This record gives sequence, C-alpha cells and structure tokens, in this order.
Amino acid sequence: ADAEPPINSTSKSYNPLLHMPHPGIDLPTITEGLYHASSSSNPYISRIVSHWPESSRTYNVGNGATPYLVNGDQRTGIPFLVNGVEEQEYVRVWTRNRYDGEYIALDIAFPKKEEEEDSSTAAGGGGTRNTTFFHNPNMPVYLVLHGLNGGSHEEYVKDLVRRRIAENSTVAVMIARGMMDTTVAGWNAFHGARTGDVDIAARCLKRGIVSLGLEEDGNGNGNGKGGRQILVGVGYSMGAIVLSNYMARSGEHCALDAAMAISGGLDMRQQLNFKRSMRLWQPMLTFGLREDILIGKYARHYRARLTEEQFLKLLRVTSISVRVCVIVTILYHIMCALCGCCIVCILSVEMLWSHSSLCRCIS
Repeated sequence: ADAEPPINSTSKSYNPLLHMPHPGIDLPTITEGLYHASSSSNPYISRIVSHWPESSRTYNVGNGATPYLVNGDQRTGIPFLVNGVEEQEYVRVWTRNRYDGEYIALDIAFPKKEEEEDSSTAAGGGGTRNTTFFHNPNMPVYLVLHGLNGGSHEEYVKDLVRRRIAENSTVAVMIARGMMDTTVAGWNAFHGARTGDVDIAARCLKRGIVSLGLEEDGNGNGNGKGGRQILVGVGYSMGAIVLSNYMARSGEHCALDAAMAISGGLDMRQQLNFKRSMRLWQPMLTFGLREDILIGKYARHYRARLTEEQFLKLLRVTSISVRVCVIVTILYHIMCALCGCCIVCILSVEMLWSHSSLCRCIS
C-alpha cells in the first residue's frame, strides 16, 4: 500500500533528468592531480608523465596555489577581476566550410618586434619606433577555441595569446559561428556538437602556413611542403568540450598535433546537483544566451523549430542546468522534430554533457 506508483514516462510532465540519483552534497570529491591511463594500458602516456614534475601538474597550496582562494569559482574569477589584460591586435581571416557553405572567422595574432628608427632619418628629427609582425617557423602554432558567448576579446583568451606571442608563437582564435557578431548566412548556426569547423580551421592553417604544412593528400588538404612545425589546439569551457570531442572522433585523421582542454568535460550530469553554480555563475551565462542567442539575431532559427510554449519556457529559466532540463524534456517528446535544432546542442553541451550521455539520460 505504501509503494510508489510506477513512473509514467509518457506523461508530458515527466522529466527523465529529475529521476537521476543525487550524487551527494555540493562539494568537490576528486583530489587534485593528473589522472591518466596505467602504464600497461597506455605506456606512451605513462612515459610522458614520468618526465613531468608533479609540482607543475598539481594545483594546490603546496605547489603555489593561492591559499585564500579556496575553490574553482574564486580561482577562475578573481584573478581576472583584479588583473587587467591589455587589448590584443589581431588579423582576421575567413575560411569556408565546404560542407554547408558557411564561413569561419579566425583572429590571428603574430609575435612582434619593435625597432627604433634612426633619429637622423626620422621625420622631424626625433626617433620613432616601428613595429614589425612576423611568424617564427620554429615555435608551435596555437588554435584556440573560446567559451560560450566568448571570442578573441575574452580576458582568458587574451592572456593566453599575450603569453604565447611573447614566446614567438603564432596564435589563431577560431570564432564560433555567430559569436562576436559574425554573420551566419544560412540556418546552420553554432552548436556545440559540431566538430567540423575545428577541422576546417586547422587544415586552413596548415595550408596557409608553409612551416606548418601538410603533405598533399589528394583532396587538396595540404600545401605540399610537409613542414615540421606543430599545431596545438587549446579549448576553454565549451571550447574545451568541442576540442575533446573533435580529438576523440577524428582519430588518426586529426589535423592537430596536440591539444589541451581547460575546464571542459564530456559527461558532467552531476552538474544538476551543483547548486552553488546554479545560483552564482549560471544565471550570468543564461542571461547572455537569452540576450545574444534566443532573442538576438538568431531567434528565427529557434522559433522555426519550437512551439511558442517551448520557446517561452527557454526564455524564462534562470540557470543552464534548468534550461537543459527543459530542453531534454522537449527533446524526449519530439526527438525527430528537434534533431536539427542547434539550441539543444548549445545548451546541453555547455552543461558539459556529450550527445552520448544526453541520449543515455533520455533512453
């Protein structure tokens, strides 16, 4: 008599995500450090780790972490609140995704050197400084993927660019479709499950930079020079998710030589119980999504695929977690109608889920 009634998964009010077990309280449970495959399953990775000092791969107080910044929120936000990063000069170039015809913007920063002109030849008799931009073929080239609502102007991106060009590396920031007010000509706006743009951008760099070049593969991919310079992918937050997904899916066809994913994941369903983030920083992301994506220049993309009621539900939520619950509930009932809707991918991936884990949740 006390047994709970069976769950009616066909009910319109049924939300599969709300029936997931609670993982515990809102505190970190994983010790800081580097987690990697064992020497028996991946000896190559183990050899790399053996040459990597623990002090440079473990972020804690004992290895230099600021003791009064006690959690990831503080360690992420406060440094950029109290330390400014100077504006960065970029050269914007465009490359075309030949599969759907859309164009991808790349903001490229080159190392520079300043030379003082001889005062005897300078106009007015005073010395001037000339800035010369150059490309160093002996240093790595970086392809950077920014986070949600981001771009090449974000503080964390500019900080990375400034440090890398100081080492004489060239850095290219791939602007996600529609971000930084870039144009999307058709209906294929940004979504976080698309990895093809990363591949297109990487191969564009390898065709355009001789020292980075690929050998010709018969399909026009490469410049025939076979350069030895390496191309490194760096992804932040949602950009890290896209980068990890690209690396995993492309396998031996990957156009990158190395990659670093920062603050991203592929399966983070426990985020649903991360209450502090839902109160603290998720509302800021949600507001940005609503203003820039849902009711901004791409509203027509989503209104064409959602009913008025579904669209209003997305506008009313206050956190990424709740918004994903709304999206997956809609997806659960009208999977076929929404399979091409890019907002599903934007928000579910920013929640740090992969498509596979999303499908496991609703199956």
